[in-house]
Amino acid sequence: CFEFMFESEGLLCPAREKQQKHFVCDDCLNNKVKVESNDVHGRMKRQGRIYCPMYTVRSAKTCYKKHDQYYSDGDLAKHVSAEAFQAYSASREAVLTTILNAQAEQAHRERL
Repeated sequence: CFEFMFESEGLLCPAREKQQKHFVCDDCLNNKVKVESNDVHGRMKRQGRIYCPMYTVRSAKTCYKKHDQYYSDGDLAKHVSAEAFQAYSASREAVLTTILNAQAEQAHRERL
């Protein structure tokens, strides 16, 4: 997102500190959501959430592991295509189902 864009044409990173917030345009965010929704291993690690694109870039000027904030479902719904949001929602649901099933299995084993 190196072009001039209005803030309404994308999202700011949900970092807590203002100086750590990064802008991502709607087109780049849309692509990120589609790719990450299909990344089975990565989505489990992130619990299906979508983080700032700079979250994993190691640099003093990025939000690398400095916050645990992710984009809200509401923000994603407003800024990505319906297709991308549906892929994200299905992916997130699959992750949550897997987590809940694992917790239920663990609880069952503990009762035995």
